[in-house]
Amino acid sequence: MNAYIFDVDGVITDPEKRIIVHPEIITLIVKLLQNNNPVAFISGRALPWLKERVLNDFQTYIKNSNLDIAILDNVFVSGEFGGCNISFEKGEIKENINPELRLNPEIVRQASDATGQFSDIVFIDKDKQTQFTAEMLPDVTIANFAKREHKIASVFRKIIRELKLEETVEIHEDRIAINIKRKISNKMFATKQFLAWLSYKNLHPEKFKAFGDAVSDLEIGHELRKNNLNFDFIYVGNPKDIKHQINFPIISTLEKFGKETDEGTLDYLKQE
Repeated sequence: MNAYIFDVDGVITDPEKRIIVHPEIITLIVKLLQNNNPVAFISGRALPWLKERVLNDFQTYIKNSNLDIAILDNVFVSGEFGGCNISFEKGEIKENINPELRLNPEIVRQASDATGQFSDIVFIDKDKQTQFTAEMLPDVTIANFAKREHKIASVFRKIIRELKLEETVEIHEDRIAINIKRKISNKMFATKQFLAWLSYKNLHPEKFKAFGDAVSDLEIGHELRKNNLNFDFIYVGNPKDIKHQINFPIISTLEKFGKETDEGTLDYLKQE
């Protein structure tokens, strides 16, 4: 038995369309579940988004294929960097929110007000329950978003400093969003939750296979290594972007298949 851990944006979904555009990814992951391999999706996304853009596709595929919906019992979903999660019982969704990780309401208020000046490029993700996120508008390109992302982040950092919350709150920037979140909420924390879930389920994988496309996804590998677990890290981004931050071996889909993001994930899964 192997355990598979997937980041979501840019790993199983198209980074700009923000939906699963390669249905075969669903087929291949369902096959992993049919073979009793546990699967985790670890993301900074809110649970409603993950249900609408990811889990609904899996549920539909399983039902249309006349498969037992209970195979989803071997799926763990972490949202908001571990601030909330989803598990399944007989195929039914069970949600959990960690109230201790919610942000100070004053941060949310001030960040909401400040985001107004950038309304031509970002919108507020109002589904978030433990963090604040300003996300790139659908009609904005990643390249144009990158030109202004740091400016938005600097405004948010000023709010945190003025509220004297630097010790517990931080800014996280990624390809399509700027997040204000508790420092404890990261992909190491989310991976730790997945490991606890595996223990609760009495599942003991021989090996872990983690998929990521950004620097923050390396935190998954850090937590696996910290626990002395056997793992492969499949990197579907450009390895040049993380060359100074890698301290464990990676498998680059760009180097192996000439493919990045969700296409790299697809090509890797095809060989499993």
